[in-house]
Amino acid sequence: MAEALEAPLRSIDAAIKSIENADSPMLAAQQVGQQALMAWQALQSFQAIQGNTWQAKVMKPIYVAAGAFLLFVGYTLGVLMPFVPLIAFIGGALFWFVNVVVGTTMASFFAIACIGGDSLRRQSYTEQLVSCMVDVILRPSLMVIGFTAAGMVANGLLHLVFLFAFPFILNILPVSFLGILGKLVALMILARMCVGVVMSAFSLVIALPDMAINFLGIASKRVRILWRV
Repeated sequence: MAEALEAPLRSIDAAIKSIENADSPMLAAQQVGQQALMAWQALQSFQAIQGNTWQAKVMKPIYVAAGAFLLFVGYTLGVLMPFVPLIAFIGGALFWFVNVVVGTTMASFFAIACIGGDSLRRQSYTEQLVSCMVDVILRPSLMVIGFTAAGMVANGLLHLVFLFAFPFILNILPVSFLGILGKLVALMILARMCVGVVMSAFSLVIALPDMAINFLGIASKRVRILWRV
């Protein structure tokens, strides 16, 4: 197994070292995931070559565990992580579209309240309608700012993650079963940290507009003051 995984694991080390050449940390992480999937394919080929010998039967649980580790790293870094920015931006756009629908519906109720002549109801609908209009107008630009800031934050934090992971992962040599197991566990921890960093960073796409609009909540107070005047 060490011979079968030695070349793919060294390719993973080369992908990690590519950050030293000023490559994007997210692209380097995606390359690590792709190399992990290639290592899983090499492991399956090596297992098929062995056939049904007694050595293959004895090593089968180890092959299954190593394959599960490689699949986790491969799909986490190579498939899931590149889609996190897109998922976050689509979620923010969907939330903005919901606010547009809510504002359109509230406008109809506001018109009915104005006809009814109930001052308390008009005041309530006015405050909510102004808040919804501010949300609809400002959220798209704030989402773009949040997306740009999230990209810079994610690249910076991923660079630090890989920088601190260099000494540990690169010094584990896959020349024995314990070395391969240690490298696979370290790659699993690295994959989980990278996905956590990217998901936390790109939550700014939704969090930044919410915080900015909440900061502008003083607009509702102005509505109350103007209403009293």
